[in-house]
Amino acid sequence: MPNYDKLNVPQSLVYCQNANLAKMMLQKILDNAKAGVNQQAQSEFENIIQECQGIVRCADYWVFVVRFHVISREIDLALEALHKGFQAGAQPSNLLFTTQQSLNELQKKLEKQKTPKNLQNLPQISNEYFHQSQTLIGKPPTVHKWTDDEINRYQQEKLHKGKVDPVVVMTVPGQLGKLYK
Repeated sequence: MPNYDKLNVPQSLVYCQNANLAKMMLQKILDNAKAGVNQQAQSEFENIIQECQGIVRCADYWVFVVRFHVISREIDLALEALHKGFQAGAQPSNLLFTTQQSLNELQKKLEKQKTPKNLQNLPQISNEYFHQSQTLIGKPPTVHKWTDDEINRYQQEKLHKGKVDPVVVMTVPGQLGKLYK
């Protein structure tokens, strides 16, 4: 279960016209999350935006939302909230930039951790496939034995067309082989 103990409601919501209502609503979301009920948190964040004019311009609000989603392990929602904060022109913007850097570092760490889990979740391959592969590998390669007629026909076709392989040793019965380059 996520631990929301280190997350606090922002005290400074400078641009919010009804900061006290916003703080109460954020505290309610936080209390519900601590009690294990945070399924409706996203819709409650949207309600705060509707009811509290100017809160979208408060960077502290967006940082709270991002941290909430990170603790909830909802990284996509955290990224979305950060993007909304940038779009709204939330101030101070350096707070959003710092949050973005931290979120980027977190994503890199999570990507490194995801790889082994993804490998473990691959479907198991039946042993029959391995036995079939071993059977196929164990067979000797097919080798075509060229007859004298095939060799002579090949040589005549190449000479007739004026094309010669890069290196071909031609042997004609009764003569030494000639090397063509």
